[in-house]
Amino acid sequence: MSDNKTYKTIGEVSDILNIPEYVLRFWETKFPQISPEKINGRRYYTESHIDNIRKIKSYLYDKGMTIKGALNALSNNNIELDSSKTSFSNDNIVSSLEEIKNNLELALGKIIKADL
Repeated sequence: MSDNKTYKTIGEVSDILNIPEYVLRFWETKFPQISPEKINGRRYYTESHIDNIRKIKSYLYDKGMTIKGALNALSNNNIELDSSKTSFSNDNIVSSLEEIKNNLELALGKIIKADL
């Protein structure tokens, strides 16, 4: 194991995330993203593994996804639109698009004048 990484055992991860150890072992068989290093039969998880386990827990327990759906979500680089984290509203979008339209119309008018 590399000395510059922090590793947690399955028991520690189980306690931190409140997930039974048998569930973590099962998820390892389904999600290649959480395959921990094994030394002398002991599992050692990195922070990256733990982050992925958090995401899997959220997908399965909070969002009600199937294992296949959660696997797809993780495989797609964890791309997810969380509306609570976006500052866009329909009014802001419409306003921005109208401004772009006006700027394009002005630019087109200048191009047409230049050609005459």
